[in-house]
Amino acid sequence: MILVLAAAALAECTVPRTLAELDTSVGEAESSWGQSPEYFAEAFGGTRAVLGCVNQPLPSTTAARLLRLRGLEAFLGRDTPSAALAFEAARAVDPAITLPESMAPVGNPLRAVWDTHVETGPATPLREARRGQLYVDGAPSKSVPAERPFVFQWIDGVRVEGAITTAEALPSYPRQTHPAAAPLMVASGVVAAAAVASYGIAWAARDEWEHPDGAESFESAYARTNTFSIAAAGAGIGALGLLGTSLVVARW
Repeated sequence: MILVLAAAALAECTVPRTLAELDTSVGEAESSWGQSPEYFAEAFGGTRAVLGCVNQPLPSTTAARLLRLRGLEAFLGRDTPSAALAFEAARAVDPAITLPESMAPVGNPLRAVWDTHVETGPATPLREARRGQLYVDGAPSKSVPAERPFVFQWIDGVRVEGAITTAEALPSYPRQTHPAAAPLMVASGVVAAAAVASYGIAWAARDEWEHPDGAESFESAYARTNTFSIAAAGAGIGALGLLGTSLVVARW
C-alpha cells in the first residue's frame, strides 16, 4: 500500500519555489498518470518537494489538484477508501474539479471510486503558530478536517512547511503553548511540595517510632510513619505524572 499522507518535514528550502513552478510540477505529475507506477511516483514526489518550498498560499484550484493526485496515488496503491476520501477532499476544495477521461475513461474502475461520495466528518482545532501563518487548502485556518486529507502550509517569510497530510500527521511548526500546560506545571509543583512535607512528617514519626516513650506512642508513631510514607510516595508519583503530562501537552 502506498501511504504517504504526510510529507516529511522540510529540512531547509535554500531556494523558495513559486506557484508557477508548482503548477508546472502538478501538470507533469498529472501527465505521468497512466504510464508506469514508478514514473508517476517519481513525478508526484517531485511535486511534493516543490510544494514544501512554496512560500505563498495556494489557490484552491491548485490545492484540489494536489488532493486529486493524492487520490490517484492511493488508488494506485490499492487503498480505495483513502482514494475516495482524497477525491471527496478535492471536490470540497474546488467543486468545479473533475476527473478527465484521459485519466479514467468510462468503465475504468477509477471512475467508480471518483464518483463515490463519502462523509468526511467535522473539523478539529489547529494549534496556532507562534509566528508565521497557517493555511489549509490555500486559506488561513484555525482548524483542519478531522478525517480527510488536506494541503497544509506554514509560511513565515522564506521559512515554510508544506504537505499533503492529515490531522493525525501534521508537519512540525512552531506552535503556541497549550493553555493547559502552565496550570499543570503549577499543580505538579504543589503536589511535589506536598510529597516533601509528607516525607518530612513520616521521617519525624519514624524517629518517634524507633525511640518510643511507651506502647501508645509506638503504635501511634508506627501508624503515622506508614500513613505519611504512603502519602509521600503517592504525591511524588502524582507530581511526576502531572509534570510529564504538562510537558506532553506543551509539545502538542
